[in-house]
Amino acid sequence: MSGFSTRLLLSCAAIGVAGGILGIPNYHLFTALSVAAPFLMGLAAGLYVLPGVVAQAAFRRPGVGFLTTMLAGVVSAPFTPTGFASVYGWLWIAVIMELPYAVTLYRYWKAPVAYALAVGAAGLYTWMWWTYYDMGTYAAWAQALLPSLLLVGLVGSTWLGRLVAARLAATGALRGLRLPEDRRRRAAGAAGDAARTDPAVPESPVADAPAPTPTA
Repeated sequence: MSGFSTRLLLSCAAIGVAGGILGIPNYHLFTALSVAAPFLMGLAAGLYVLPGVVAQAAFRRPGVGFLTTMLAGVVSAPFTPTGFASVYGWLWIAVIMELPYAVTLYRYWKAPVAYALAVGAAGLYTWMWWTYYDMGTYAAWAQALLPSLLLVGLVGSTWLGRLVAARLAATGALRGLRLPEDRRRRAAGAAGDAARTDPAVPESPVADAPAPTPTA
């Protein structure tokens, strides 16, 4: 993978494996809730985004959220009743997690993007599950719980993931792996410097020509 050093890959793998191990009991909880009380599924939804959030907040690099989330899905898959078919659900999450950062060309990694992602994902999954489980047939309190728990779960996991990344950074473990949060100005400045020093743009000969000598 271009741009992925061995150290970065191993770091993503460690986060993904940890997320996958946590995902095993979480999968069974999620499945039980989907059968018995789908309006409570938000209680188990947050853990699915946690590995990707940690990786994105820790490294601030393209693809780390996708890679870590997929690794978590692969690790947990053999221990779920559906096997590797469960990875499909992780794939959805992995793609969604990359989208808001891709919009910024992976140059802006501050908290508002992460929380906007959580809110957007809560809205998307509320719509999907509302339709699939026909939530309109449930009581009003159950209808209110579905989006509320989803929002709390995803925003809470985003906060926790960013906290874990910050603690890792404080130990020095991310030195050499973590890029700046806002790289937009650097990119613009580099483009401006390149334009000013571009050898393909010749200096104007008029500027270097000697001034004409006045005649009497």
